[in-house]
Amino acid sequence: MPASPSCRKCGSQRTKVVGQSAVPAGILVRCTACGYSSLVAADDSDPEAAGGNLDTRRVERLVRKVVDDKQMRCELQGVVRTPAGWRITALVDQRDVVRFDLKAAGFAAMRAEIERALAAT
Repeated sequence: MPASPSCRKCGSQRTKVVGQSAVPAGILVRCTACGYSSLVAADDSDPEAAGGNLDTRRVERLVRKVVDDKQMRCELQGVVRTPAGWRITALVDQRDVVRFDLKAAGFAAMRAEIERALAAT
């Protein structure tokens, strides 16, 4: 990823990094010429900038898939790797924070555990 990416709207090199995104991985850039802000995705060859290890990103996708499939009013807040698996944090109904541990297992077993944990709220 370039140190100072150009503006996606006007092409100016006068940009400023104003933030960072974890999911999707990247940096938030604002153009000082036109004021346009955009997300510049991280280069996949840089694992630190690309949002951590591959397994954590797969678990994030799995949680999001369960939420979409079950049409839950839930927003994933974070997935953190632990020695036994992952620590999932989610916001349910825009008011209740739910945290649960997910043990490393097959995706079917992990999916069932995610469904149980989110349905229990």
